[in-house]
Amino acid sequence: MPARILISMLLSCFYVLFNAAIAQEIKLSAEEEAYLKQTPAFKLCIDPDWLPYEKLDIEGKHVGLVAEYLDLISKRLNIELTVVKTSSWEETQKFYQYGMCDVVSALNKTAERESHLLFTEPYIKSPAVLVVKNTNMNAAKLADLNARKLAMVKGYVYDEKLRKDYPGIEVVYEPNMEAALNKVSVGAVDATLGPLFLIFALTQDGNINN
Repeated sequence: MPARILISMLLSCFYVLFNAAIAQEIKLSAEEEAYLKQTPAFKLCIDPDWLPYEKLDIEGKHVGLVAEYLDLISKRLNIELTVVKTSSWEETQKFYQYGMCDVVSALNKTAERESHLLFTEPYIKSPAVLVVKNTNMNAAKLADLNARKLAMVKGYVYDEKLRKDYPGIEVVYEPNMEAALNKVSVGAVDATLGPLFLIFALTQDGNINN
C-alpha cells in the first residue's frame, strides 16, 4: 500500500478522535486496526515555539493544547508518538518535507503544502488577526500595507498568502511571533499577522500593551 495512503489512514483515525474526544471508544475500520497493530509508533513533527497551541519547554517536553490532544490520541489508539525535536518552525518544515517524520501535529492547509502532504479536517480553529501599533490605526487591513513592512515567521501559512495576494507588502522575517510582535511594538515594522489565540497569549506574557 502506498505510504501516502497509509499516512492518510492514520490521519483519518486522528480526525475521528478529534471530533469525538469524549467518546469512550473509537470506531476504526478493520484495515485501520490492522495498520495500527502493524505500525504502532510514529515520528511527530511539531512547531517548537507556538504556544498556546504547542511548544517544546525547557526540558524538551511537548506542551500546549495540541500536545494534550495528541496525548489523548496515543492513549486511545494505543500508539506511540515520538516528537522529533527541532529548534524552529523553519527547521520543522525541512524535516517533514524530507520525510523525517510521519505526522505533523497542527498545520494549515495550502495549495503548496497539499502537493506533498495529506490533511484532515480542522480540529482547532482560530481567526487570523492583523496587529499594528496603536499609533498606526490607518493600517486597518492588509490592503493598507502596500509598500510597508510586515513581520512574519518564514513558512507560516500567511507567508504564502502574502506572497500571492499582496506582493507589494515588504515581508520582514523573524524567528518567531514574539520577535515579530516586539518589532511592531517598537515601530520597527508596521504590522504582523497571526492566529488570535497566539497573539493574545504573547501580548499578555510579554506585557505588550501598545
